[in-house]
Amino acid sequence: MKNKICILIVDDDLILLESLKMQLESFLPSKYLLEAASSFEECVIICNDLVEQNIRIAIVITDFNLENYKGTDVIRMIRNANPNNINAILTGQYDTIAIQELVNEIRLDFFFNKPWHFEELKTFVEKSIEIYEKREN
Repeated sequence: MKNKICILIVDDDLILLESLKMQLESFLPSKYLLEAASSFEECVIICNDLVEQNIRIAIVITDFNLENYKGTDVIRMIRNANPNNINAILTGQYDTIAIQELVNEIRLDFFFNKPWHFEELKTFVEKSIEIYEKREN
């Protein structure tokens, strides 16, 4: 399993989390593991398990507003162990100034408005996989 690479999704809205997971599973290459967390705390547990299994997190897609935390907290935590990963935030709030601050502050690669469009998600993940694999080689 040491060659496995993970895509991690985090959203405290279980319906949106399940929808996102189903959409990703519909096209994700088999060499990628998909993990889903419904809270920051669950995300920490999953990340610790992945580290123990030597599985790298290539892509993080997280909701911006989580209960008691922000998506930026998720990205910062994961970036420490996975500096080459690609990060995206889901948000129902569209504030270009705030998004630009996030791009600069946490090296945010992309953001999705809720509701997201499947083709946009698919394109983002496929391009992110290419970028991540180049970064790792």
